[in-house]
Amino acid sequence: MIVSKFAFLLMLPFAGQALAHDAHAKAEPAAAKPAEAYKPVFKTELEDISYAIGKAIGDQMMSQGVQIEPKLMMQAIEDALGSKASKMTPEQIQQAMMRLQVSVREKQEALANDNLKKGDVFLAQNAKKKGVVTTASGL
Repeated sequence: MIVSKFAFLLMLPFAGQALAHDAHAKAEPAAAKPAEAYKPVFKTELEDISYAIGKAIGDQMMSQGVQIEPKLMMQAIEDALGSKASKMTPEQIQQAMMRLQVSVREKQEALANDNLKKGDVFLAQNAKKKGVVTTASGL
């Protein structure tokens, strides 16, 4: 149960951030049009919610460069929701999630370093342009 909570807590930011981002990005101005009655895209509201959660998690994982095997992820979700035995021990799950965290952090650090280098190149080239004044801080 501790590992399930651990895995859930690690995945929660993916879902929460993605849902919040999608809602914010698609929000319409308050006066745009009156609210319409809810019409499920699928057969039921529960199916819509289920799909929306999966889409939000998938979008967030893609935006962070997290690669998974969708069939195995679905199997794990079905096992957890069906109270079936896990195919991984709690320790193996914890190790896999820790490796994921390290991988995401390394990708973010590499991207940050790349952006810093690009910024330095831009500042150096920009400083050579006519009329550009460079301050003591280099900006």
